Amino acid sequence: MEKNENLAEKISSSLEGASSSFMKVYSKKDVGYIKLLALSGLALANIASFSDEGAGFLITVISLILILMAMQRVDQISMNTNAFGYMLVSAFGYAIISLIFLFVIATFTWDNANLGRLFSRYFFSLLIIFMLTVLSAYYYYKSYIELAKATNLSIFRTSAILIIVSIIMGIFSSFLSDIIFIIASVFTIIGWIGIKEIEQSQIEQSKEKETLFS
Repeated sequence: MEKNENLAEKISSSLEGASSSFMKVYSKKDVGYIKLLALSGLALANIASFSDEGAGFLITVISLILILMAMQRVDQISMNTNAFGYMLVSAFGYAIISLIFLFVIATFTWDNANLGRLFSRYFFSLLIIFMLTVLSAYYYYKSYIELAKATNLSIFRTSAILIIVSIIMGIFSSFLSDIIFIIASVFTIIGWIGIKEIEQSQIEQSKEKETLFS
């Protein structure tokens, strides 16, 4: 009986240890949980680029939600960054761009007017698309700058700069734009994998010290 009890205790303690380890990895306060969200989102974004339009759109939305959740957790832990807010503004801008672009394409196919008239008719819409693209790209850049500040990893700054270069290069060459974007995506993935800790704000750190010494 004693042997059976000892064996049961060992099994119970082993299960408790495994359970606590599992919860530590996937805890909402743990960096591992943030990495899981972000890397899953990035993986889905790559899958979306090889999917058809309907499935690709749905997968892109899910990937964006996962990345936003990761950004939100980074902000909550750091208490001093706005990565989530900037990324949300960027995503909202791109959503409006998509709606305007779909409207232009749809009405373009229905309209029998010549190309010159169509260009003059949609010039204002195209101008709005251009302005929103620049604005959304800027907030995307700001989001990863905030992430670099929170994680103390300069690779996110490099990735953000490459994204901006990719968008600008798209005006001149879509091929070069795609190459630069792929490089930026690789840097982003390396950055998320490389996160070891998230820097808390000085205010939060001082509060923790006061708690320890009180």
